[in-house]
Amino acid sequence: MIGHLAPGAMLMADKGYDANALRERLLQLAAEQRRFGYRRLHVLLRGEGHSLNRKKTQRLYREEGLSVRRRRGRKRATGTRAPVLVEARPNARWSLDFVHDQFGSGRRFRILNIMSTAVGFQASVAE
Repeated sequence: MIGHLAPGAMLMADKGYDANALRERLLQLAAEQRRFGYRRLHVLLRGEGHSLNRKKTQRLYREEGLSVRRRRGRKRATGTRAPVLVEARPNARWSLDFVHDQFGSGRRFRILNIMSTAVGFQASVAE
């Protein structure tokens, strides 16, 4: 039949969303949540009652020039470190170390090793 459209071929009615208000809200959310990308912002917008699909959110996100803020790298120490000077006398410097293991029977144990690094004296305290 000519001129007859199938029910699935009908055009959907325009939902009448306000693109400018949606853009403003997207910019507000992006400013509040700087580490959120368009997918998480899309979930927030849907949670607020805006009816739009992911592709529209992605298009608006890209048109506004938004992007996820990259984290800064960790600051590194500059220069060379000087070795720690240790006096060769008793009680000048002590080192602590926790050691843990397990017996064949399955029982676990931990030991605190305390050692004088200047002299080499070692005292162990079992827990």
